[in-house]
Amino acid sequence: GTILDTFDLESIEVLRGPQGILFGRNTTGGAVALRTRRPDGEFGVRGQVTLGNYARRDAALSIEGSLSERVFAKLAVMSRNQDGFFEDRNGGTFALAPFNPSGTEPGSSRVDQAEVKTLIVKPTIVFQVSDTLDFTLLGSYLKSDGGAAASRAFIPESGRLLRAQTEFGYTPPTDEYEINHDLVGVNETEAMTLVGEGNLDLGHGLVTAILGWRDITYDTSLDVDGTPFTLTHFPDNEEEGDQWSAELRYASTFSDRYDFTVGLYHFQQEFRILERRQITGRAFNRAHTLFGFQQGDATQEQDSQAVFANVNVNLTDTVSAFVGARYTQEQKELSAIPIGLCTGGGFTACPTNRLVSDRKWSDTSYRLGGEWRPMDDFLVYASYTTGFRSGNYNSRANAIAIQTPADPEEVGALEAGFKSTWADGRARTNVAVFRTDYEDIQRITQGTLPGGLIIQTLLNAGKAQITGVELEATFAPSDAFVIDASAGWLDPEFEEFRGIDADRNGTINAADLAAAKNLRFDRVPEWTGYLGATWTLPVRAFEGEISLRGSVSYRSDYDTDVANNPELAQDAYSVVDASLNWTRDQWRVSAFGRNLGNAYWV
Repeated sequence: GTILDTFDLESIEVLRGPQGILFGRNTTGGAVALRTRRPDGEFGVRGQVTLGNYARRDAALSIEGSLSERVFAKLAVMSRNQDGFFEDRNGGTFALAPFNPSGTEPGSSRVDQAEVKTLIVKPTIVFQVSDTLDFTLLGSYLKSDGGAAASRAFIPESGRLLRAQTEFGYTPPTDEYEINHDLVGVNETEAMTLVGEGNLDLGHGLVTAILGWRDITYDTSLDVDGTPFTLTHFPDNEEEGDQWSAELRYASTFSDRYDFTVGLYHFQQEFRILERRQITGRAFNRAHTLFGFQQGDATQEQDSQAVFANVNVNLTDTVSAFVGARYTQEQKELSAIPIGLCTGGGFTACPTNRLVSDRKWSDTSYRLGGEWRPMDDFLVYASYTTGFRSGNYNSRANAIAIQTPADPEEVGALEAGFKSTWADGRARTNVAVFRTDYEDIQRITQGTLPGGLIIQTLLNAGKAQITGVELEATFAPSDAFVIDASAGWLDPEFEEFRGIDADRNGTINAADLAAAKNLRFDRVPEWTGYLGATWTLPVRAFEGEISLRGSVSYRSDYDTDVANNPELAQDAYSVVDASLNWTRDQWRVSAFGRNLGNAYWV
């Protein structure tokens, strides 16, 4: 339900590493802070139109001005529309099989996936009550009726036959962008957000109060197996939730020697998940029927409070230090009917036995570090920061996993590096070296119960660490030409991973503890790289300037699942982008291409 669009934003701040002191729980990898642009009373109109292939039609319009001498307003509206990248032409080959005696295409739908159809409306009002007091009200309404995941059956490199081949006689098409579904996927999202922010300048510091509310519904139907037959479907799934948050903080800068921030935070939410699965009955050892139906219904409530503080101290003109801490207390309650088989035909006579469980957790996170500026354009820094991922229930599991929620995941990160600008401001180089240690790391593992039922379990798997290096560089050999590049290396390692069949022999025993140390983190490439260049020159004939931009980003191979199944591994790939832009005064026209090399990834 979150659309990351830069049209109505005034700033984007990317923060790396645990950010639990100021941003709280679940920010162990970092945080991205997006700030909506505030109206200042000046009348203005901004617009943007984008046309592209696959019938892309985007439009955005923002109008702002003064309602009175001290009340400013803005309304931004954005619309996104695009056909799906994946074509459904009822392709593939068919042969006689037990569940397809005709050996033909069953006459399934021909709807491309996954199309985009989204509308966003964002009103903003600023009340400048006095020179020292202001209040801002921000709203957002999102409606999305796009397509669902473009799941696609494929032939494993091992040559192992698919169940779709052995039982339905179906071999999928070889084109990576061609699918064949019998269930038309849907993804219907509706989200409403309201945020109030007040600021009071006391002279010696700023008091800020923020109150937020969000409500979301998310309805989906998924053809998970990616075939024109019903092997695994998730039809008519429903999710809904609402949340409230409140923060009160005081930021003081009344001394040149130090500044600090202190605050209180409260968060509460409730969400419900109704999950339905329609799966070939043979998956449940029910050969007498073609389909098995499963349903589960879970509601989770959460209440969280925190107190935090951060202090920056200038020890000398070139050396500074910082220290901060945050104490968080959480309570979660799960009321769930575990996912189980329905016995009445379709989604009737489904399980009704409801389990109720609650758990409380608390955590103290902290950060400390320092900076040294031996010269104006050179900064050396080091820090140690901790954070945590909330303890949580697995609402999509059976009774065994629901009774034992995962405890919080603890993270500690050590980082050191430098940031420099040289060559009279034409070059910038940043280097960071870091190590992140995980205790009670949370992972979801998958297994099979007697009778063929698949179970997903959320557990505290053990210990892990990630060591890495990142380099960033920008060089402008002239005012018209700029080169920017980055490179990253990561070495993730599980020191301990419990509860997984790491050697894939069908049982979990002591031998798996040793084998698990060789598992790679899922979706974490060892190497990443980026290279881009921008060439800008004035054009008198057009009374403006033209810029040409090109870039390539690279990701090395990685695994997409926790168990490192080689058939699900992602090969290395590169993405090439380019754009040609003309700018004059308040006008800008761009022609651009994304993924021009047509890289394909799972």
